[in-house]
Amino acid sequence: MRTILLAMLLVPCVVFGQTTLEKAKTLYENRKYEEVKTLLKGIEEDNKDFADAQYYLGRTAFDQKEYDEATDMRDALILQGVPDSCITLDYAGFRTLDSMVRCLKIF
Repeated sequence: MRTILLAMLLVPCVVFGQTTLEKAKTLYENRKYEEVKTLLKGIEEDNKDFADAQYYLGRTAFDQKEYDEATDMRDALILQGVPDSCITLDYAGFRTLDSMVRCLKIF
């Protein structure tokens, strides 16, 4: 009887005692990506969990294919003054070296 009572008292402490990051990690493991993003976007930069939150936001974006590094890099180059006509996007590239070799052979 004591064991059951103790378990009934401890379970809510474990469930409700989770930090935002711990909740987000559990949601991430269960592939509830929208809920992960909602939880983690509220973590401020001065919070000790900020780096971990950014990691899980990045993983979530990766798992949902919500990124386009080639376009992001093109936009950054254009902001630095490189003409769009001088930029070729390699959407098939997985590594910079592969893109450079492909650039010499294909583009």
